[in-house]
Amino acid sequence: MIDEKFYYKKDRLNQLRGFCAIVQTGSMNKAAAKLGVEPPTISKQIIALERDTGLKLFDRELTKRRLKITTVGQEFFNKAVTVLQEVEGLFNYYSDQKLFEKDNTIKIAVHHTAINYLMPKYVQEFRKYDKKTKLIIYNLKIQEAIEKLKNEEIDLLLHIVDNIPPELTSKAISIFEPIILMNKNNILANKKDKDITFEDLTKQNMIMIDKNNIIRYFVDTCSEYNLKGNIEFVNGDWEMVRNFVKLNLGIHMYSAIYNKFEDFKDDKIITKNIKHLFPAMKLQIVVKKGKIYTKSIKNFLDIILKDLIK
Repeated sequence: MIDEKFYYKKDRLNQLRGFCAIVQTGSMNKAAAKLGVEPPTISKQIIALERDTGLKLFDRELTKRRLKITTVGQEFFNKAVTVLQEVEGLFNYYSDQKLFEKDNTIKIAVHHTAINYLMPKYVQEFRKYDKKTKLIIYNLKIQEAIEKLKNEEIDLLLHIVDNIPPELTSKAISIFEPIILMNKNNILANKKDKDITFEDLTKQNMIMIDKNNIIRYFVDTCSEYNLKGNIEFVNGDWEMVRNFVKLNLGIHMYSAIYNKFEDFKDDKIITKNIKHLFPAMKLQIVVKKGKIYTKSIKNFLDIILKDLIK
């Protein structure tokens, strides 16, 4: 009979799997369900992992439902999840290689403006070398896209991302500064960009697009400084916003990615750069750490990375 203590002490790969699953799901029961094992198995893995490393990974006892990760536990997770993904990626790559050869597909989620103005040139360049690989391009909300990338339902993500989970890694393609779109008769129109303050913004009506489509930092800052509005579009687009701004019904805050790719010229509206109030946003190519990609995906990545910020 195999000694149970020996099994959990030596099976370090499963220890890491159990630990990472708890951090990602938030509970031992959910972690067990995710891995297809019983909760006591997860408990033994964590006990063995803490014993082997000499680290206190969670603040609460393992018998409690909710586990609060410690500071050192979070540091350990950030490294452990990368190692685990590299191992899993290695096995997945070779086990799925034949399937890739039969049905070579690239699935990529892309910021909707980048779909219109960047993807066509990337695809055109890619088709010079590869005319057979199928490309599936998703226009997804950022949080949904991140979850699909983490779960390997998509291969790549090209988006404005303000918070990269530890399971993912990214490189910046372009940087865009924060802009306010307003009617030329708005009281702020006569102010210099750098003189606009948060107090000025609190006196304005903010026209928003569905919060799921807005960079989280903008949303959090609007809440912190009590920036409010009485117009919000669900599943709206920038043309809708612009038409409301033209009537001076409010101002709209956005990333200058639209200035670069879309025509905002209009005799009734102007823009103000508020980089002194908000950080610049990065259009990033995001991939999952440790994932081993097919030759086709690598080639497509190389094309995108030509635009990498030096």
